[in-house]
Amino acid sequence: MFRQFAGMDVPFFSVTVPLDITFLLEKARAENLPFFGLSLFAIARALNAVEALRYRLLPDGEIVLYEKIDPVYLALREDEAITAVRVPFANDFAAFDAARREAEKRTLAMPEPWFYRGDERDVFFLSAVPWFSFSGMSHPIMLGKKYDSIVRLTLGKYRWQDGKAIMSLDIQSHHGFVDGFRLAQFFREIERFGQEN
Repeated sequence: MFRQFAGMDVPFFSVTVPLDITFLLEKARAENLPFFGLSLFAIARALNAVEALRYRLLPDGEIVLYEKIDPVYLALREDEAITAVRVPFANDFAAFDAARREAEKRTLAMPEPWFYRGDERDVFFLSAVPWFSFSGMSHPIMLGKKYDSIVRLTLGKYRWQDGKAIMSLDIQSHHGFVDGFRLAQFFREIERFGQEN
């Protein structure tokens, strides 16, 4: 599959789904947990569970499968500028969220916003736009940079529909590594997290 898409100028595809996050809200409220931290953990765990989402293409053309990938998400500073926060992924929520809080505190204390330059590929990018929901999303990429195979996600504002909390989730990935079947695995992993908890 990789060869079929690797030569394309834009070998990425993006899918937006209405994700039922009722279980995340209920768990966050019942256990007094941060909703964003719990959502980030569920997504990071699901991405790490699907091998295809951990493949990266390096600038020299080498394909690498990472054992784990860490989230890099955007946080809003007091001056309303955005800054990037990298969190080491851990399979345990308490450890993950403690690391997330510390990384965010450290990053927000920097005198200037920090942006991830993409030198390391063992990450995924996540943005949250809690001010609105959406039915489609495009992500910035550098045309001609075929090695930019980092998975990108955006979360939108959740809304109530038929007694369920629904949140827009968009995921963009390199089609040489990821197809609809692998994305379905990713969404099933998020559902599995909800069933286990």
